Amino acid sequence: MLRNFVKRSLIELLGLVVILSGLTIGTSSAAGFSPNPSYEYLVGSTIWQLSAENQALMQQAFTAARGRIAELALRCADSAQPDWYYEESLDGTKRMMFQGRPVAMITDIDDTLVDGAHYTADIVGADGDMNNVAFARFVLSDGCTALPGAVEFICFCAAQGVEVYYVTNRYDQGYKIGQADSVSSYEDVVGSAGAGNYIAQDGTEIGTTIYQVLGKSFYDITLETMTKLGFPIDDEHLIVNDSKLNGESKEYARQAIQKGCTDYPNGQREECANADCARTLTCAAHEVVLLLGDQLGDFTDYFADMDAVSRAKATEEYADKWGAEWIVLPNAVYGSAFNAALGYGVPKLFTNYAYTK
Repeated sequence: MLRNFVKRSLIELLGLVVILSGLTIGTSSAAGFSPNPSYEYLVGSTIWQLSAENQALMQQAFTAARGRIAELALRCADSAQPDWYYEESLDGTKRMMFQGRPVAMITDIDDTLVDGAHYTADIVGADGDMNNVAFARFVLSDGCTALPGAVEFICFCAAQGVEVYYVTNRYDQGYKIGQADSVSSYEDVVGSAGAGNYIAQDGTEIGTTIYQVLGKSFYDITLETMTKLGFPIDDEHLIVNDSKLNGESKEYARQAIQKGCTDYPNGQREECANADCARTLTCAAHEVVLLLGDQLGDFTDYFADMDAVSRAKATEEYADKWGAEWIVLPNAVYGSAFNAALGYGVPKLFTNYAYTK
């Protein structure tokens, strides 16, 4: 997902004290560990995200996912399971099928296949830029790398004839307020706004697009960088869910892949004033056998309207899916976990789980 970091006001809203400011790690200084105090709340989670233990969990997730695909490949080779089989094309490639439908998996990109830890570390450790244009520049940089085991797993899926659909909430607006980025300030970007502005469904002007700032859309940036990292990807299997136009839900994209779609809206490809020039996708109905993501919304909208405590309990209802059909990658630095905690109220959340009560 695009990095929807909690804004600076989060600390004030949570009513938290900078806990780490009083600690010492190899130093006698009592100061915080980020040069920008507003980012101190991310220090602990960033340390975790960069840890060897986190790297191991990522490898573990891809090992579990690989096992799922390998199991289905065995079914295709088993004559006793005729619903599963391979369809071979004239060029010798094979496609996994189930009851006449091609088999597919759906995966998120950011912090599911692509590692955003370097971007987070720069923000926290060097008072870096927190806005969409800065994130786009990070994605285009050599600092943007694949998670350990990600490329190998996706290539394994492709070799087994499983179609891989990449669904991301990377969006093209460059207007999100943050610090001045490394090239121009927020005011400069807004001041240059013109025909490239996005228009929301209600006709409201949203803001300057990534295309206008960088000369390429996030759709093209994603194709370019994922190919560079070694992922098998093409125009037919990338869906950019423009969350500022369509909302955060990926359910529509999942349904389009599962049930088949015609002219499904699929991300901006050029500078334009509305979504009419977005690329569209037409696809057949698929048998979706695996979902990968780092947020619960990458799997289902079931948790969307639940509070933090209820959504945690509700995960038990899907016990048979975690690690089998749904593979979760660890992400401690942003997303629905933060949002749910903020909505519930962090002091209240801590009190709910306090064993001393």
